[in-house]
Amino acid sequence: MLTAAWNARGCSSTPRARAEVRWSTARATNPPRRPGTVGSARAFARARAALDHVEVHFGEYCEVYLTPLARDRVNVAVLAHAGAPLGARALVTRALDGHPAAARVVGAFEGAPRARELRAHCDPRSPAARALRCGDAAVAIDPILGAGVGSALESGCAAGSAALRVLGGADPVRVARDHERSLARATRRARVAARLLCALSAHARLAVPVARLLDARPALANACVRFTLGGPRAGFSP
Repeated sequence: MLTAAWNARGCSSTPRARAEVRWSTARATNPPRRPGTVGSARAFARARAALDHVEVHFGEYCEVYLTPLARDRVNVAVLAHAGAPLGARALVTRALDGHPAAARVVGAFEGAPRARELRAHCDPRSPAARALRCGDAAVAIDPILGAGVGSALESGCAAGSAALRVLGGADPVRVARDHERSLARATRRARVAARLLCALSAHARLAVPVARLLDARPALANACVRFTLGGPRAGFSP
């Protein structure tokens, strides 16, 4: 299990967030595989146990992401690979069956699980000449990095600033182009780190010694996190 922590600076407070990464099927015949991702499903459920951090559970054919919500609820997201069962409910149910540590947190579902098609970008044929994209529609970063929320917030703020330029009389087409290029530059390191992690997760014999090295040398792990997040304040909490 790997635990990481972040400080998120706001206007009047600095909340601390934690994330735990687990491999729930450590004795499985086949190691976790990320290549061949085919889709995902999401469900809202009652929290059976207290959860004050984001948990990521890796398994043979899927990953389970648990995010705490208000009023003792939890968001369950499943990222599926080739060989996963079809259907949102079947996928979520089997994923929780294969991840007991995640299942202990998830209670009764609130509504039916819903499937989601994974796409790195929205349709380029959409009216993008004047569109200011943000979140996954702009620059998708693999969920393995846990950077989705941060990327969505950053790109959303950037889209707002770009919209102000348009309202100020700037050319909408040029503003949209500058916005896309700016987001690509801002997330370049994160996308590189995500690709490296995906490559490592596909080769367990290489991933295990790398994980042990980072665990034994927190300074090196901190340097990797700072490179990924692009800031001197970023860090790793073992």
